[in-house]
Amino acid sequence: MESLIKDLNHPSSLLARKVLDDFWINLEGTPEITDETLIAQGSAVSIEKEELCKNVKSLLRNHRESPVVLHAEQRSRQSFDDLLDFFMKLNYYLEIGLVTKKELLYFKYYLRRCITKAHGAVLGYAYDYGYYDSLKHLMIQAGLKKIFFTCQIVIDIENSRTANSNKKATMA
Repeated sequence: MESLIKDLNHPSSLLARKVLDDFWINLEGTPEITDETLIAQGSAVSIEKEELCKNVKSLLRNHRESPVVLHAEQRSRQSFDDLLDFFMKLNYYLEIGLVTKKELLYFKYYLRRCITKAHGAVLGYAYDYGYYDSLKHLMIQAGLKKIFFTCQIVIDIENSRTANSNKKATMA
């Protein structure tokens, strides 16, 4: 368990964890600026909740809709990838019995934030980039089923999947 806690708190996921904690980052930052400095600069000015929500949605947009060109934006998205990779590993460990449901309690805070942050923007990102199913399973196993299925983006994703399944069945 101690190893998993270290993995969660690894510097590679710092930007993602700070964004989930309602900090913001300086997207204009250059490659030589540290993650801590990006956070300090981005959080120096107070940002209203709805503006922060809009910023997170923009940060985690699908790159096919709008290219991701800013270095700090790329670093932040990589940080979310690293955090979501960690959750994928945690889900795998749960499935093979190396982690128990009870041990998931330690990780529940960030799992919940992934659901609620920016009206499910992290879940939309997870869906776009292949993390969704494992993340969904992990969240349900962590006791977040009710909050998960009331998130509007999850409702939209699940409805889209059902519609696509029905369309395929009709065509067959």
